[in-house]
Amino acid sequence: MKRTAKHVFAIVRVDEFQSADVPWGNRITVKEIVMTEQEARREVERLNGINKQKGGVYFWQVTRWVEHDT
Repeated sequence: MKRTAKHVFAIVRVDEFQSADVPWGNRITVKEIVMTEQEARREVERLNGINKQKGGVYFWQVTRWVEHDT
């Protein structure tokens, strides 16, 4: 089986408004995946601007989109 991978960019939200007793994994959401770093940077900036008072912080992280040939 052959694998091919390309870089994509995940836009991630951390819900800081959740209390410390909420499990760490339940305070993180992958909002979406975009194809370019520039698009990820713009979206993170936009989301952090409009959601500043809601207690969530957005960031982007590079990851891979993997396809398997069968």
